[in-house]
Amino acid sequence: MWKQDQLEEDSLTAVEESDLSESQFDIASEFEEIVKSHQRKMVVLAYHMLGNLEDARDQAQEAFVRLWRQRDKPLDERAVAALLTKITVNLCIDRLREIKRRRLFFLDDEKLAHSFASLDDPRRDAEFRELKDAMAAATMKLKHRQKAIFVLRDVEGHSVCETAEIVGCSENNVLVNLHKARKNLRKWLGPYLRT
Repeated sequence: MWKQDQLEEDSLTAVEESDLSESQFDIASEFEEIVKSHQRKMVVLAYHMLGNLEDARDQAQEAFVRLWRQRDKPLDERAVAALLTKITVNLCIDRLREIKRRRLFFLDDEKLAHSFASLDDPRRDAEFRELKDAMAAATMKLKHRQKAIFVLRDVEGHSVCETAEIVGCSENNVLVNLHKARKNLRKWLGPYLRT
């Protein structure tokens, strides 16, 4: 129904009202509200997994495109959020595999750092940036599944049950991978945790 040139930057709302029937307009308006209410959270989730703001925006946008393709399925707000999170995590895992195949590991969080307010104290700001960079680098070293589970549980705050459903594994597997991820992060971030 929508053509690629009808997509606005980071939004799926560029369809003219006159091009839609009333029911189609209702669906498009409802979807626009879904995008507005979940877009930032999906970009942040993708950023935590990918370490790159542009890739995060791309994966979040693709998640919304895939959700749009499933618009005929009746879903309540909670189911939409869960499905969107699952799509975003899976897209990020696919992107990480692609990056690994190409051996293009890099961290580019300067754009994210500039998009959020800086701390007032320059020394604290530098310490915070150093810790954030170390945390991002350590998170990028985790295995894909461990990274997804760590981000969903410890960063996004999902329950074990929700995380298992999103990642597609057992709750026990979530707990094992989360334990391994935390153990690795403690080992890699040891010098920062002691200060």
